Amino acid sequence: MAVHLDNLSDRRKFVAPTGGVTALVPVAVEDVVVIPAETAAETESFTGIYRNHTARDFPAATGEAWATGDVLYWDDSAAVATIATDTGTNKAFAIAAAAKESAAAIGDLDLIGRPLI
Repeated sequence: MAVHLDNLSDRRKFVAPTGGVTALVPVAVEDVVVIPAETAAETESFTGIYRNHTARDFPAATGEAWATGDVLYWDDSAAVATIATDTGTNKAFAIAAAAKESAAAIGDLDLIGRPLI
């Protein structure tokens, strides 16, 4: 599912991980969650957005509601944003920009550009 961004400024180059990347489909690269601006094959360079952006229609875990301002975590195994820390395996990367109902599979968030540590 493609993410929608408010703007495309504040981008940088990354190297595509195993399997490559698809434009506007979030992926963890170099310890940050990145939204690729273009599709790239494994080991190819690509431009990505990773901070200072509001991302709309971002893939989200179902079965949980978000409130505006909630800290969101990257679930790498499911490739979704979640409020579940999962005992430290999910890493903080964004703040909820709007409330999300539990049945929704997408949500709006603000990327903070924080390393997945």
